[in-house]
Amino acid sequence: MRVLVVGRGWLGRPTIDYLGAVPFPHADISTDLPAAAAAVRLRDALRPDESTVLVNLCGLRHGTREDLHRSNARIPLIMATALASSGAHLVHVGSA
Repeated sequence: MRVLVVGRGWLGRPTIDYLGAVPFPHADISTDLPAAAAAVRLRDALRPDESTVLVNLCGLRHGTREDLHRSNARIPLIMATALASSGAHLVHVGSA
């Protein structure tokens, strides 16, 4: 099973170490595109299959309204859309 982790903060770093997971940079998730186009780009970058798990540990508790929305709502939506028909799994852990 391939485990990819988005987020390298307080929770992400120890999770990556504990699981021996592959860090996946959230910068690869384009929020400049419409959600559907960003999801296609993410799906292609992940090359997901039935043995891929994407663990989202990325989130903000402080910042501008736009930053909070992007990190805590838009990026998880893009991830869910990207993986919906792929056979891969999304684990979302929200901190905000």
